[in-house]
Amino acid sequence: MRGKNRPILSVDILNKYVIPHLREKKQVYYIVVDCMRLDHWLIIEPMLRQFFYMNQDYYFSILPSATLYSRNALFSGLFPIEIAQKYPEYWQEGDVNETSTNRYEKQLLQSKLRQEGIQLKPQLRYFKIFDAKGGNEFIRQVTAFDQVSLSTLVVNFVDILTHQRSQSDILQQISPDESAFRSLVKSWFTHSILFKILKIIANRNAIVVLTSDHGSTLCNRPSRAFGNRETSTSLRFKFGTKLRADQAVHIDRPNEYKLPAENTTKNYILAKEDHYFVYPNQFNEYTRQFRGGFQHGGISMGEMILPVVTMTPRK
Repeated sequence: MRGKNRPILSVDILNKYVIPHLREKKQVYYIVVDCMRLDHWLIIEPMLRQFFYMNQDYYFSILPSATLYSRNALFSGLFPIEIAQKYPEYWQEGDVNETSTNRYEKQLLQSKLRQEGIQLKPQLRYFKIFDAKGGNEFIRQVTAFDQVSLSTLVVNFVDILTHQRSQSDILQQISPDESAFRSLVKSWFTHSILFKILKIIANRNAIVVLTSDHGSTLCNRPSRAFGNRETSTSLRFKFGTKLRADQAVHIDRPNEYKLPAENTTKNYILAKEDHYFVYPNQFNEYTRQFRGGFQHGGISMGEMILPVVTMTPRK
């Protein structure tokens, strides 16, 4: 993370792909599709080529590859430890609710733009879409965005679909493997509000920067994790005190990974490959419950290697 030749990371997206267009006084739509894997993008990208010219690039999610860390980095240009130090009121690592932990994305983005000397007139527009109702509200207002320099849009449907699949027997039958899940994502996008929004933007003189905060991986192998009651509950990563696990990367010096450490005993464990963490008590029960689910937060290509695409309307 210190080297000059390191790969592009989550913290670089604003400076490399968004802010240069704002400096050129172009209108920008910054769209983040939560939990969209690279292979998901590759299967929906052909549907957009008739509407946009595309410049496609790739980047790596920071670790853990989970919403709290990776998406806040996309909106702040900061590593987690920097957010915790500079904006402690915006950092809520102990809150397991992703809606709560990412409630300050707009404020973080506004702070980043001020730091870069970017003055938006009128002010930044920020939307988060969980369902068709939210998408239709965005469409209703989009005609008023022609004079807005930067509109940001977070689309949560792929993340919701990923989590719901783990809890739904029907969705697991429809999408038993990665190939079938890609087909499900393609079917969603074909009829989605996001596709409709992008086709509307394609008729405007605007730039679209579309990316994802993290991907996911299909988890089939349990790994025993050992910790105390204060340990976080995620299946692919955990933070707490003196955590141990097999098939994991142990981060015993969080500062070296740009992660906050409130005390000297705090550490993180990140699952590798297709493993997921299960506590020894009720091991067999939780192994069965979570096997075959898509999870994120760990270290795998599906979670970490992501698209970032600059799209210019053909019309």
